[in-house]
Amino acid sequence: MNDPDAMADGEHKKKMARVFSGAELCENFMGNMGLLNSILARFIKRTECQIAEIPVLAEKGDWESSVREAHTIKGSARSLSALDLGDTAMRWEEDCRQRDAAAVRARHSDVVEAFALFKAAAEGFLSRQGEDKKE
Repeated sequence: MNDPDAMADGEHKKKMARVFSGAELCENFMGNMGLLNSILARFIKRTECQIAEIPVLAEKGDWESSVREAHTIKGSARSLSALDLGDTAMRWEEDCRQRDAAAVRARHSDVVEAFALFKAAAEGFLSRQGEDKKE
């Protein structure tokens, strides 16, 4: 028989792995937590600024810069095992390439939500890693 709770737990784990996979990131960086801490902190700070700036750039008609910033978020997120954020940023990048200011504004909340989920998961991962070292 299928256990509905186990199935729901499995689906939740799959969804969370797309938000952020600490295990995959650790493997990619060969467990170098000092480097991971530094990179994640810089990514979070920079991405917060980029997310705020892209709609401003689009409103100004600076499409080249808005495309570049969205592209940077996409690539960096995917490199840091944040697949949902990377996919959302990819759609935002396409909106910028299409020079569609209304779509850029509309997608902003999707990017903010994907980023917030990633940030919470990444900070939780880093916190757990710090706790493991203390024990």
